Amino acid sequence: RAGRSLVSKKNFEFEATIEKPDGAKYGVSVDPQTLRINDIQPSGLIAEWNARQRGTKIQQGDIIVSIHGVTDPKGMLQELREAEFSQLKLQRMRV
Repeated sequence: RAGRSLVSKKNFEFEATIEKPDGAKYGVSVDPQTLRINDIQPSGLIAEWNARQRGTKIQQGDIIVSIHGVTDPKGMLQELREAEFSQLKLQRMRV
């Protein structure tokens, strides 16, 4: 098929900084090996962050690719549990 170009499906990356007061929950379930977001609960820090955003929001299917520069899954899960705030870098597949 001459003249037909392939469209590149590049991933879209964005960042979110989320404060986590003592006892607060992010309100998400993630795959522990890939850190793909499986579910976002209507109450929780992620839902609150989304409600304050005018543009890009965190969605089911987004992948957390780093937290404070940490990129290995075990380290990122530890950051989520222990940090008072999280600087998340997320990735979304363009379709």
